[in-house]
Amino acid sequence: MKKQKTTQYSIPLRNEPGTLFRLAQTLSKEDINITGIMMQTQGELAITRFLSDKEPQAVRKPLEHAGYQVFENQVTLVELSNETGELSRLCKTLADQEFNIVTMYGTTGGDTSKIAVVVEQAEHTPQFASFTETKNKVTAN
Repeated sequence: MKKQKTTQYSIPLRNEPGTLFRLAQTLSKEDINITGIMMQTQGELAITRFLSDKEPQAVRKPLEHAGYQVFENQVTLVELSNETGELSRLCKTLADQEFNIVTMYGTTGGDTSKIAVVVEQAEHTPQFASFTETKNKVTAN
């Protein structure tokens, strides 16, 4: 299982036509590549969360300059085998270590799945989850 620490950016937007287009246009203009994205809406609010391969300051500064409010947090990007039960195994590992999954999104393709995970522990502080794998057993460190 491959894993890496990366930054997730959360941008609150109005839930109306064109707002995601304007954000995507800003990212494109600033040559900011998106490596993972999700959007969630509730009423008039839309939260867009994305990952990028650029340094945090190179993402945050142009977005703030364009008038966006930018929230950052560390996420664990985990690459799992694309097999039945892998997500269950990962979730059990986190639950056994008393990590609460706050945000999760991913993709599958071919033999692997890539999942971005944001977790928090009992004190409700977002954490970077560290995983190790030994012979079909995943453990959180």
